Amino acid sequence: MVIGIIAAFSSCDSYNFSKPQPVGKTNIYEFPNELRGKWYVKDESDNQFYYFNKNYVLLVLSDNERIVNGAWPKLDATGKEIPVPAFYKSVETIIYDSLKKPADTVTNYLFNKGLIYEIADSKFLKKGYSFKMEKDTIVVAKNDTICIDLGQNAFLRQLNRNTYMLNIRNSVLGEDASDYSYWWRLVILERKSDNYYNLWECTPKTGELPCRFFAGNSKGNLYYFDCQWTSEEVLRMMNEEYFEVSSEIRKEKD
Repeated sequence: MVIGIIAAFSSCDSYNFSKPQPVGKTNIYEFPNELRGKWYVKDESDNQFYYFNKNYVLLVLSDNERIVNGAWPKLDATGKEIPVPAFYKSVETIIYDSLKKPADTVTNYLFNKGLIYEIADSKFLKKGYSFKMEKDTIVVAKNDTICIDLGQNAFLRQLNRNTYMLNIRNSVLGEDASDYSYWWRLVILERKSDNYYNLWECTPKTGELPCRFFAGNSKGNLYYFDCQWTSEEVLRMMNEEYFEVSSEIRKEKD
């Protein structure tokens, strides 16, 4: 996750808006000068950072994923399941029946031309990555860059002198299923000083607002809103815990 802006859009709870917010404000297609540059997330690895340019923001992520070779969970001499070691994944997953006999084996990864691909939901391939073997462990070097361009599907609207709301279409975030891509996500960028910004996101309390007209459930809560918030209303809701700080970013020192 994922952190900061992306965390706000990929968490278990999903807040979807029919219109950009706040109303009555001009769309801004450039990040403010004071935000441009390289920013790190407080209390996170320096391998993860944002780079704000004039018309886009990059989220750069570098990490190693460890995968245990073979099929898991295994059984000990008493028939008790031995799970995959903590913080590891497995190449295959064994599904046991009620008698603790293997009923099925699910393949989690595919290898092709020196790359490893994770298989999602038994049918979709994720991005391929290079890897190396360390005895029975596969170490995957993940280096990803996520780019959000400001334009018709992502733009800022100003709340006050130091605070902006970033509106992003679900389609920009890869949420292309059916008409789901039509909806907007929100994140607030609040300048605290020359070197620090707070990133704000919706909270479960937001789901209690009268402008919410539908809620579903799929690995978390899905909320849908038809709101007409003014800048003043958004700023008030920030004080009333309808939004919360999801992360703090600090500017790279010169």
